[in-house]
Amino acid sequence: MNLFLNAFLLTLTVLTTGSISSQKTDLELHLKKGETYKMKMEMGNIVDQEMMGNKVHIDQKITTETELKVEDILANGNYLIGQTYKRVAMNVSSNGQSMSFDTDIKDAASPLASLNDLKGASIKYELSPKGDISNVTGIDEILKNAGALQAKTISGIIDKDKLAGAFSYIPKNKIKEGDSYTKTIKLKEAMGIDVTTKYTVETLTKEKASIKLSSDIEFKSDKPIEQNGMKMRMSGHGTQSGMYRIDMKTGMPQSADTDQDINMTVMMKNPQTGKDMAIPMKIKSLVKLSVTKR
Repeated sequence: MNLFLNAFLLTLTVLTTGSISSQKTDLELHLKKGETYKMKMEMGNIVDQEMMGNKVHIDQKITTETELKVEDILANGNYLIGQTYKRVAMNVSSNGQSMSFDTDIKDAASPLASLNDLKGASIKYELSPKGDISNVTGIDEILKNAGALQAKTISGIIDKDKLAGAFSYIPKNKIKEGDSYTKTIKLKEAMGIDVTTKYTVETLTKEKASIKLSSDIEFKSDKPIEQNGMKMRMSGHGTQSGMYRIDMKTGMPQSADTDQDINMTVMMKNPQTGKDMAIPMKIKSLVKLSVTKR
């Protein structure tokens, strides 16, 4: 009888301390002052486009490493975050030619040398337990110090809209296994892109959560963007799918991976004839994120 009772109590303990799949629970950030998190993002892009009758194939790999430090816990319960860019590396190959860059090497002759200014650059922002970002400072100073040409390159990596999407996996309401919720991020600086993501809670325990994502991406450019003196408009659609793995004790992601497919068209003036021309483009991307507490 005692053996049966002990087995019953052990099973009950496992059930009550492990899975909370049938219970509604909050997913939010629980950070402590002084904590530091290292975030590494690896992105692989395959781009196929056709321009003026010529087909172009581009294979691009980008690595960014940042460090997030909880500098303070504010009176309103939000966190003051200092984010420092530790490393940016890029490798691009296209039609038999290749180019690489790494801020750890600092090759001044590289066409991507403007990214050297990112190494050690820092920004600060206020982060709520529900993942809302506000009062961002430091971006304008980084872009100003970089100069006009370099700023265009760097702004493709740092902007306020992209920061807002970093914690978009955090829901506003309590969740349980099987629940879904939707969020939309507007990337105004990045060609007017709207990303609407449906998150679905796959597994949920007191320690960890797995959250599946499925996104629709729409290009809604209200005005043309300018690059190398040429004005362009973007239109197109894409999809994204993947998974977040969350540490429920801190609310921070442990890892994430996403697959992305985009079909888009770039409209611009033909530099030779001055006539309008369309450049169809297909982009396949794989993004992996890892987060470690230091």
